[in-house]
Amino acid sequence: MPLILVLSVESGPDAGRSFTIAPDVEAVVGRAAPATVVVGGDPTMSRRHFALAFDGREARIRDLDSAHGTLVDGSETVAGTVGDGARVQAGGTTLRIRLRTADTRRDEILTLMRAGGEPLFAVLDAARGGEVYRLILEAPEEKRSLFEEPRASDLAAFAPYLIEIPEGSPFLERFVGEGWGRSWGVLLTSDRPFDEVRESLKRLSTVVHDDGRRLLFRFFDPRVLRTHLPASDPADAGAFFRGVLSYLCERDDGGLDRYTPSAVGGWKVARLDGDA
Repeated sequence: MPLILVLSVESGPDAGRSFTIAPDVEAVVGRAAPATVVVGGDPTMSRRHFALAFDGREARIRDLDSAHGTLVDGSETVAGTVGDGARVQAGGTTLRIRLRTADTRRDEILTLMRAGGEPLFAVLDAARGGEVYRLILEAPEEKRSLFEEPRASDLAAFAPYLIEIPEGSPFLERFVGEGWGRSWGVLLTSDRPFDEVRESLKRLSTVVHDDGRRLLFRFFDPRVLRTHLPASDPADAGAFFRGVLSYLCERDDGGLDRYTPSAVGGWKVARLDGDA
């Protein structure tokens, strides 16, 4: 079965970032373009520091005449094969290589989603396409559009939907198996009743423009959530957690992050999968 390669920044100024290396593409890792995997926060990393070639089964690394050299598991390396779990030192940055099957990754994500023990909900965006809308329609769990009538009926195939996910629900396997990594929606945990959670999310999904127009805020798109929440003022972050204990959001490398409110205001994020 083909593998996926995830390159995670374990320590250094860019710690926490991850990149997926596609098979049959040689990725150049460095501080700035023309590198194709840019780790820009470390001034001791060369612009083109090292290259990673991945054929779907194994990965090979080669140093690109970097100023400070490339170390693999503590040994300076010019070129060679790197395996699962190898640590690469480039300047002041340590990166870790993970090779996994797609099925293994999905199983891990499912386990992590269920591990919290808190009531679980999903907000799915039917506007992402017919596959999402069909998944919503076929879900046996309690579900409802975040739009009110008549808009809910008029835009049924394009609306965001709140779905309750009870323990043992088959919906979670379908969501991860069919939609993970495709920005179909986000998961969240809450100890509030379904209708109360929906009311909180309805308020969050509507913003008022300067000219008075009411616009849809697509917080339920993981690309929006993981961009907007870190950039928001800590005082404004409370709106995200009104009636919500946490958000479970896919990363662009297919991993899983958990966003929770901070005790001192604002929010905090934790990487739940084992890539780091």
